[in-house]
Amino acid sequence: MPDTSQDLIALIIGAFALACSLGWPLFRSRKAILMVQLGSSLGFGIQYALLDAWTGAAFCFLSAIQALTILRYADLGQRFSLFALFALWPLAAVTWAGVPSLLAIAACSLFLIGRMQTDTIRLRLYQLAAAPFVMTYDVWMEAHASLISGACAAVVALFGLGRDWQERQPGYAFAV
Repeated sequence: MPDTSQDLIALIIGAFALACSLGWPLFRSRKAILMVQLGSSLGFGIQYALLDAWTGAAFCFLSAIQALTILRYADLGQRFSLFALFALWPLAAVTWAGVPSLLAIAACSLFLIGRMQTDTIRLRLYQLAAAPFVMTYDVWMEAHASLISGACAAVVALFGLGRDWQERQPGYAFAV
């Protein structure tokens, strides 16, 4: 049970972010995926901030800005994504926490590159590659809702990847 009201708020916001994180892999369109990931990034950013995990918070907020920019301004979103990749190092330096910061850099880099992909299979592959880094960061920072989310979302994302892959195979016919 949470010790303080701040811990309770972090838990509630983490639960919202968990729902978004579990939901995004189920969507088929890139736009829907990015919209739900925006909610997940904002929620986990707030949760990390409440847990004093500042590198994770900064990277989640940067990730949310990237998703919003891509959704609103496609061309500008791609340029912002390149800026965001370069911004990771100064953000990590300001919020440096050692190994957790390196894990956050790896995870966020893969997520940022994944969101730049217009093909949903490539998007899913990059974001699945980020999962081990995110989950290790969450263990280190004791971000329990995020850890559960990462593990469950990876499984659901594998399902989404398999579905997308199967649908692209020649002769595929949707069976009810």
